[in-house]
Amino acid sequence: MYKAGIVPEYDYLRAKVQYQNTLPEVQSARNAIKLAENGLKILLGFELDQNIAINDSIVYNKVDLQSEDELTNALLKNNFTLNQLRLQIDLQDKAVSYQFSKNFPELYLNGNWNLEAQENDPRPFDKWRYKNSVYVGLSLKIPIFDGWQTTSKVQQAELDLMISQENYKKTEKALKNNLDEKILKLKETEFQVDAYSTAIEQAHLGYDYAQKRYSNGIGTQLENVDALVELTRAQVNYLNSIYQYYSLYADLQQLLSNSEELNNN
Repeated sequence: MYKAGIVPEYDYLRAKVQYQNTLPEVQSARNAIKLAENGLKILLGFELDQNIAINDSIVYNKVDLQSEDELTNALLKNNFTLNQLRLQIDLQDKAVSYQFSKNFPELYLNGNWNLEAQENDPRPFDKWRYKNSVYVGLSLKIPIFDGWQTTSKVQQAELDLMISQENYKKTEKALKNNLDEKILKLKETEFQVDAYSTAIEQAHLGYDYAQKRYSNGIGTQLENVDALVELTRAQVNYLNSIYQYYSLYADLQQLLSNSEELNNN
């Protein structure tokens, strides 16, 4: 039994403190909801003052990923950044070949064919007297000495090629590390989802136990409030972990540049 005038008053003060501490969190949650709604309206092309009703909910469905080796191969094959760098390397390699070709003789063939006519009489167009002139030329250019300009251009093109190759290697390492990070975080979040799911079950038991204690006169309303707060926090943590899981999954899809490579199904 509680001693009259002491414990109930202490519980009342604790409840007031907890209430005041939760007010900033409630306001922050309301602001987050408003900002999320505005972001959704902008994405859908709605006006910000237009009212919308959201009926969907977050449901956890674990994604069955392929092996890390298969995901790495998909990254190297499909990533847009790596494909762009490969095209750049190919372009720089052709630039080296082009600049080096300036060391060889060049043969040019050109020609011109003119058909002219001028009449000052009523003769029809198809009866005009035309004059043909044909020109054909052939020129050969043999490089002897150009002040090492060709050599300099070849060296510059080779340097640009080496820079492109190094950029590719650096980007490949960074993307592989990013892939490992995403996979590890996905597995970590999967563990969090399972842990928070168990925490919700335990919090439900704790809340039921607190209600039974209160109904039998051996508990306080503050215990009910504490148990309800713990249950709510467990539910919020569970939903946040699911949201984080799908956010990481979307990041992984973007990294691989092809969502079909993610699932075994």
